[in-house]
Amino acid sequence: MNLKNKMRIMSERQQEIAEQLSAVEQKFGALTPQNIVDYSRPADSPLHEYFEWDDAAAAEKYRLQQARLLIHKVYVVAEDEKEPQAKVRYYHSVETSGDDESPNQQYMSVVRIMSDDALRVQMLNNAKRDMATFASKYRHLNELADLIGEMEQLLEHVA
Repeated sequence: MNLKNKMRIMSERQQEIAEQLSAVEQKFGALTPQNIVDYSRPADSPLHEYFEWDDAAAAEKYRLQQARLLIHKVYVVAEDEKEPQAKVRYYHSVETSGDDESPNQQYMSVVRIMSDDALRVQMLNNAKRDMATFASKYRHLNELADLIGEMEQLLEHVA
């Protein structure tokens, strides 16, 4: 399938970013995170504003990202009659109300989430969103058309 003539960028800002990323690819011969950072480093680069250039602030943000990756490394084996030895991510991101009733993003164990109806519904909604994202991301692959069609039908029937 020739997608180039059938695709359009969603917004003007995304179009500008896509053009700059194409410029990075042309300049360096490959589109990699390192090449994007190097291209964006000059203050007059159109992509400069998308990065944190204060090294102390950037280091703290990087440590937070490392913490997220650490949380995502923990899996457990769930004993299930349908699928013995099913590998399941142990911690999931959920939103709770803080002391001042403002939303508070945090991670909780799957055991805790499954024992709370509101958190379980939130996890189910996250799974539905992930399924829709998967379908959107891979819709252009003919080999997955049947699977994506079935996923979309399931999404319509899941409460």
